[in-house]
Amino acid sequence: MPMHSSYDNRILLRKVAYLLDFMYGPPVGSTIVAHPLRISLSSKTKRPKAVYSGDLLVAVRRKDGYFLLERHGLNLLSKIKLSKAVVVDDVAKPFVMEGKDVFSHHITHFIGRHYVGEDTIVTSTTGEVLGCGQLILLPSEVKSFKRGVAVKIRVGLGGFK
Repeated sequence: MPMHSSYDNRILLRKVAYLLDFMYGPPVGSTIVAHPLRISLSSKTKRPKAVYSGDLLVAVRRKDGYFLLERHGLNLLSKIKLSKAVVVDDVAKPFVMEGKDVFSHHITHFIGRHYVGEDTIVTSTTGEVLGCGQLILLPSEVKSFKRGVAVKIRVGLGGFK
């Protein structure tokens, strides 16, 4: 017996919310899914390729299926308290918003547990979302290093708000 499309949509939205919560911390998935969404699926595998709410919110990386927050998705997160983020000082704030990388001496602290190679949200000391990028160094290495790139920024929010 075939399933109803509204049932399929609810399950798909729940899966997207769970994956975003797992990758970026608990309130992210529910915040993104609270908006009216359109999910584009692969015609062969039926897996999500992108999530839209008018504009692109989340893209899916082809090689591993990782959900990548895009500029408009990050903008939706500006009003919530994140449970997983990298906090940078005020000196790095304009550079991160332009899409430039974060050096280890500009990181003040980490919120939540982080691993090398994962995508992470970068915020200011006041909690403002600045961008999103890939973590290059372990949190313990960031504390001991005074030089070098710690986060490669993929998306900055500069010039958007």
